[in-house]
Amino acid sequence: LTVARRHGGGARSRTVPALVLPVDAALPLLVAARHHPAAHPATAAWGAAALHALHLAARGRMLPGLTADDLDAWRAGPLDADDIAHLRAVAAALPFEGHAVPVPGRGP
Repeated sequence: LTVARRHGGGARSRTVPALVLPVDAALPLLVAARHHPAAHPATAAWGAAALHALHLAARGRMLPGLTADDLDAWRAGPLDADDIAHLRAVAAALPFEGHAVPVPGRGP
């Protein structure tokens, strides 16, 4: 997997090992990583995001929709003030490594 990594005052692309898992296998690992002492902070933050998504789904806070390519997609909603505050807190806690996939056709 090619990711963008901090390098001095900028960033560089780097290839790192990755494990591709189906959602049903990844969710328990991500949720458990939230409190695992050896988990990378980005992994723990994505675990918190995954748990929040599960809570939204369990409460029926999912709406059907379509992508720009007319594919079926689900999105979170409707969200109440607590949902929005929690989502913003999780997003704010995500370290830069959690956003580390470069945009195709652009430098890191």
